Amino acid sequence: MKKMNTDSFFRKGYSHQICEDYALNENQNLFTFIVSDGCSNSEHTDIGSRLLSWSAKEVISSVGEEIINLSPSRIGNMIIDKAFISVKNLNIPARSLDATLLLGFYNKNDNKVHVLIFGDGAIFFKNKNEDFDYKIFEYSKNYPFYLSYLLYSDGLDKFNEKEQKKIIKTKNSEKECDSLYVSKYSFDVECLEWLFISTDGVESVFNIKDFDKIEEDKLYNELTSFKNYNGEFIKRRMKRAFKNLNKEDFDSEDDFSIAGINIQ
Repeated sequence: MKKMNTDSFFRKGYSHQICEDYALNENQNLFTFIVSDGCSNSEHTDIGSRLLSWSAKEVISSVGEEIINLSPSRIGNMIIDKAFISVKNLNIPARSLDATLLLGFYNKNDNKVHVLIFGDGAIFFKNKNEDFDYKIFEYSKNYPFYLSYLLYSDGLDKFNEKEQKKIIKTKNSEKECDSLYVSKYSFDVECLEWLFISTDGVESVFNIKDFDKIEEDKLYNELTSFKNYNGEFIKRRMKRAFKNLNKEDFDSEDDFSIAGINIQ
């Protein structure tokens, strides 16, 4: 098996009083990496995004390698059911789980990194041949899907009433997603150098003086200029990236979280 390393990072956006994003990773078993973005219009989603992330990790760990035999919707149901038990035991409102969720893991059975996206966010990846690409997931009316909608009898109905589209943007294309709820992608480890997932905070980097949005190439180059992949490689790169960006008056308005894996 190739050498692998996961890491994660999250930070508060400058317009937020509290960080509602969360990220975690695990460097064993399925090399899991997860990010979540709590809805600012719901209460206690800073707690909910954490509970959702840890619930996802526990589901992946408990199911193990056989998780690739489960449908994305089944995995989502298992995660939200586990998270709901936690909020119920803590007497926290179920709406605290109004959060997007992106998760990734390695599976040795098929030697692939699998990524599931419940809601909006992004995947960035670089292949061994130096090709860099990304997939940005957006909703046309800015109402992302939350797994918590499955907890309410009318949750999906109200979400579907928005009559919106889920769009995927890459370096060279833009198209509509097949599903409004979940997207799944698999990447062959033999071809992959690194991959990371991010919440939509990656799309919220602005100049804090004139409010101009940063150029994508500039931002992505700053975020992905890893010097090495040892230890906390993502934390080191993100801290340096935002230090450099802050010098030019750029910062993330929204909370920002990122997690990923490298393969050597």
